[in-house]
Amino acid sequence: MYLIYLFYPVYTKLTFMVKKILSCVSLLICLNATAQSETENSKNPEINNSTSESAAQFKSGVEAWGKFLSKNLRKNLPIRKKAPAGRYLVVIKFVVDIDGSLVDFEAETNNGYGMEEEVIRVLKLSPKWTPAYQGGKLVKNYLRQPITFVVPKK
Repeated sequence: MYLIYLFYPVYTKLTFMVKKILSCVSLLICLNATAQSETENSKNPEINNSTSESAAQFKSGVEAWGKFLSKNLRKNLPIRKKAPAGRYLVVIKFVVDIDGSLVDFEAETNNGYGMEEEVIRVLKLSPKWTPAYQGGKLVKNYLRQPITFVVPKK
């Protein structure tokens, strides 16, 4: 009984810290989970940017997209890979093809510690999206997905 009492506060404090870290990372992922349309003009005339009549979107909506990302991302990856404490913004550019599949992934950031690869892995798991329309035709659409990882100080 005495040993349980001595170690209980340490276990509780450690458990609380881990839960706090994971909930903080989950919150930031949800806040940054909306895909952003890219505004720059493309060199490829088949690819639509911000001028579409209907932009590409996740079929179940923005909230469902945030839940999908939060559920599938390995939030503690930078902690396991021993990234220094701090906030890491990861931005991945991709194309929603005319069939709704996500293709042509490109990391716009290079934070390391496997973060960009993790976001691309999850984007590849995504179900098909509703493709963009322009002039009554299905078109490809560039999107950018920001995700923020937080590594707390020890």
